[in-house]
Amino acid sequence: MKWEDQSKLSELRDVLDKLKKEGSVILVEGSQDKKSLRNLGVTNEIVKLSENSKAFFEITEQIAEKYDNAIILTDWDAHGEKLSSKIHKLLQKNGVTPNDWYRRKLKAMLLKEISDVESLYTYLGKQEKEKDRI
Repeated sequence: MKWEDQSKLSELRDVLDKLKKEGSVILVEGSQDKKSLRNLGVTNEIVKLSENSKAFFEITEQIAEKYDNAIILTDWDAHGEKLSSKIHKLLQKNGVTPNDWYRRKLKAMLLKEISDVESLYTYLGKQEKEKDRI
């Protein structure tokens, strides 16, 4: 494993560790995204957007009842971009501060390798194995 890859792996671990320490609800697209985050040790409340029978406005209203801040962690593909933008606006309308820093950071770090949250756990596992082989 190249030094750049080791540095990237370390930075990815740092980002995920920071996410685990957040007290905010995390908004993801679906079950596989939630499963990936749980496998990575994230214990925050996670709300699935795309597999929810409620309208996005209802979801953001319910979040506003419990939280002042919400982390938007949709995929970094075209669909995820649109969804992130829509949810960002709805959260703000409901008085919730949207946080998309993690999404933007992961996208910048991993765009060439993966494009979705559900792949994070598998990707990190492969990188860890590669590192251990050295």
